[in-house]
This record gives sequence, structure tokens and C-alpha cells, in this order.
Amino acid sequence: MQKGVMRACISSLKKLFSTRSVIIVSEHKIGHHQVSGKSQLLIAATVIGFFSCISYMSGSYMAAQSQLSEKDKMLQQANEDKNRIDEEFALLKRDLAKFSKNGKQLSEYSQFIMNSHFGEAESGDAIINAHSLMSSGEDSPMLSRISFLEKQIEEIQSENDQLIAAIRERTDNKLEYFEDIIDTTGLNISSLEKQASNLRDKSKSENEKSVENQGGPFIAFDAATFDKEEKELIGDIDRLMLLRDIVQTLPTSNPIKNAQLMSGFGVRSDPFNGHAAMHTGLDLSGPSGSSIYAANTGRIIAAEWKSAYGNTVDIDHGLGITTRYGHLSQILVKEGDRVRKGQIIGIQGSTGRSTGPHLHYEVRYNDRPLNPAKFLKAGEYVSQK
Repeated sequence: MQKGVMRACISSLKKLFSTRSVIIVSEHKIGHHQVSGKSQLLIAATVIGFFSCISYMSGSYMAAQSQLSEKDKMLQQANEDKNRIDEEFALLKRDLAKFSKNGKQLSEYSQFIMNSHFGEAESGDAIINAHSLMSSGEDSPMLSRISFLEKQIEEIQSENDQLIAAIRERTDNKLEYFEDIIDTTGLNISSLEKQASNLRDKSKSENEKSVENQGGPFIAFDAATFDKEEKELIGDIDRLMLLRDIVQTLPTSNPIKNAQLMSGFGVRSDPFNGHAAMHTGLDLSGPSGSSIYAANTGRIIAAEWKSAYGNTVDIDHGLGITTRYGHLSQILVKEGDRVRKGQIIGIQGSTGRSTGPHLHYEVRYNDRPLNPAKFLKAGEYVSQK
């Protein structure tokens, strides 16, 4: 039976795809081409396959579009949820700020409530009585209110402790960072701190004397409101500000760009007579006509000819720190000028006791020469942070 059906199907296919003759008319000529049944079957299969592929791709494209649309909706919903959470978080931060600000008032109010309801008893007795009532199971709106206030005070204290810890960590890290920079230069931190502190106190005293158009009652600052840890933190923050001012004073910027080191700091053979000599700076040689830049902000204390240095500029940066720029071909500033960090102050040259165009660069502390290379290294450390 099955064989009969198969034979009938094969017979029908042979009739459907029997050899056919295709007539082609071109330029008044008629041509006959035979197309076998196998060729017709192959063409039919190709056409069916092509349209099946198109149909599959269209379906896949529509499915992908549907998935993308669904993901867009999910993303939009996620953004809306995020915005809502951000708003709630902002409100929470505002409430915490209010609680922190009013923590002392909450504590005093709690004490006031207890004193009001327990007479003139000592505060310790009032607290004992309140806890006694709470433990006895008596239900009182006043006790509930006190319990609520105590919980708020505990939460505020916890927030305060976390804030102090975070500030402490950042302060310690920053102190270490500034100390490393100053250590790199070879300067004595203690001496600089003492000097900077004296200058700050002197400046503060002068500012207070010049204060006008102010007034109001005198209310002494009560340091007792701070605990030991908070007092120590305030002291460290004050020191942090002092070290920051010191670091901002240091000449850590390169005075000439794209320069080659010709001679370092220390003992060397004199280029003129060959004898051992102390070289108090760095010899830096840049391209011809290179600009010379101020290593940091300061005041010009000399812009003149200095025998062996030739055309020279000296800058006072404060705290006893000065820089010197020698052998210039041109001086572009004058004594008394205020210059900013990176400002052009002259042009590289070979004036004075010099064998060729270069910059003789010095850093001095209380007129004692220091190794400028250490200050440039400190500048690299600063730029990496």
C-alpha cells in the first residue's frame, strides 16, 4: 500500500516537472531551450528556500525588535526607580542633617520632660525613675516620647561617630601626603611648621587690629563641648591647613622646559680651572632662546647683574625660601614685581661666568643652598596625585 502511494507521488512529480521547452524571442529570432525536470525541481527548491529564509529573517527581526522594546521599557522603569530612590535618599540625608543639628536640643528636651514629670529630683534619679516605670510595664505617652527621643539621640551620636571617623581617615591621609612632599625636598618639617605658624599668628593679629564696622556681645567659645577625640581632630585639621600652605609655597615647578641636565648639585670639577668646587645649583640647558619660568608664586627681590651669575633674577617665595635664575640673556621682570607660578621671567643665555647657553638654577632656604633636584622630584610627586 505504502509503495503504491510512493509510486503515485513520484509519478505526479515526474509529470509536474517533466521536460519542457522554453521559447526565447530575441532580435526577431526564436530559440528553443530544453529545461529538464531535475532543473525545474532545483529551481523550485531554490525559490522555496529563498522565501523561507526571508520569512525566517523577518520573524527574527520582529522578535528582536520586540525584545529591544521590552528592554527599553525595563531600562526606563529602572531609571524611574533610581530617581525615586535618589529623591528618598536626599530626603533621608536632609532629615539626618536636621537630627544632627538638633541633637543637643533633643537631649535637653528629653531631660526637661523627665524633670517636669518627676519633680525636682536629680537628673540621675529622674532617669532611674523613668526606667523603673518603663520596666514595670506602665503605659505612658510621656515615656514613649522619652524613649523615642533617646533613640533619636543614639542615632545622631552614631552618625556623628561615623562622620568623625571618615574625617579622621581623610585628614590622616592628607597629612601623610603633605609630609611626604616636604620630606622629599629635604626641608625640616618642624622648623617650617613653627615658622609658618608664627607668620600666620602675626598676620591674624594684624587683621584683627584692622577690623572695623563689627560688633555684638562677647560669648566665649566653650571647648568643653568637644570630647578628646574631636579636639585632637580639630588640631590635626589645623595642622593640615598649615602643611598645605607650606607645600603651596615650595618651588616645585620646572623653571625651563625640555631641558637637559648639564651639571648637578654638589662638588664638581670647575669648568674653567678644573679644581674641585661646590656647585650650589643645577645647570639646565634648553633649546636656544628658551623661556625661563618662575618655579612658584613670589616677589622679585633682585633683577640685576651679579658678577659670576651674569644677568640674575631672585624670587622670594616666603618662609625663607628663595630661587635664583642665572646667566640670563634677558631679564623680563624688575625688583618688587609679584610673579605667579609659571610666569616667564627671562630668556636663557650665557652671561657671567659661563661656558655656553644654559640656566643656573638655585633653591635657597634662609640663604642656604639646597639641592633643586629634590624640589623638582617633589613636584613630580604632586603632579601624580
